[in-house]
Amino acid sequence: MSSIFSQPLPSIKSRVPVKTFSLFFCELIKFFNEQTNSVTELQQMLSDCGKQIGVRFLELISITERSRRLSDPEDIIQKVVCKSLFGFLFDRNLAKISLERARQKNDYMIKLKEAVLSQYISQQSYGRFNPEFFLAGIIEGVLQSCGLNVQVSAYYQDRNDLETTATAFYIKLEDS
Repeated sequence: MSSIFSQPLPSIKSRVPVKTFSLFFCELIKFFNEQTNSVTELQQMLSDCGKQIGVRFLELISITERSRRLSDPEDIIQKVVCKSLFGFLFDRNLAKISLERARQKNDYMIKLKEAVLSQYISQQSYGRFNPEFFLAGIIEGVLQSCGLNVQVSAYYQDRNDLETTATAFYIKLEDS
């Protein structure tokens, strides 16, 4: 008789439907917006909420995926964030995501060809509010759980060639 601990974990391949996530995200913004008076505070609250999700996400992929230990920050960002996180959350392939070194030593930028979360809210209602801070918080939570001392921020990048707005996540590695 074999123990339950000797059996492999089932692979988790479920996805949250886009409409369900859209409803959740809009309600989350509305909830935080009622508690704050400024766009900066709202973005910070979304980022903090995202960090908690990022920590849980790393726990999930650590259990469900057998991955080797990564020690190089660039490998961690590429494999854990770009591949696992975006693949799991948004079913994004790496063709739409690019990882680049920033001008500063130990700083990186993840660029998405289109804004991921902005499509769920009306920009006329919230002005210069950037909902991508929620995803920046998730990225920060994942990377901090990997042992990296980082700060992640989100920026829009205007794209003249497309009607959509690209998003960049600036990852600043700090000395431990």
